[in-house]
Amino acid sequence: MKQTIGKLNEVAKGAASQAEAESGIPEGTYSAAKEKYGQLADLQENMSRRLGKEYRQAPSLVKKIFSPQNQGLNKVIKAVEKETGVP
Repeated sequence: MKQTIGKLNEVAKGAASQAEAESGIPEGTYSAAKEKYGQLADLQENMSRRLGKEYRQAPSLVKKIFSPQNQGLNKVIKAVEKETGVP
């Protein structure tokens, strides 16, 4: 399965390079966008995992943020602030 995924990724990279060249988009734009998307998806997953199922309930969220054992939640919140520009 890993081999198949690797082959598909190589084909996608080739197609992206060709499409960039044909449309005049600077080379590497697709891969940069894909990398940024991956980072944001990982950040979202990390935040969701740390907040837990009940994160939409304000008291639970506030309790987790101010807990001494917040499981690294403050680091994730800082990363979200950095990405979004919203404190």
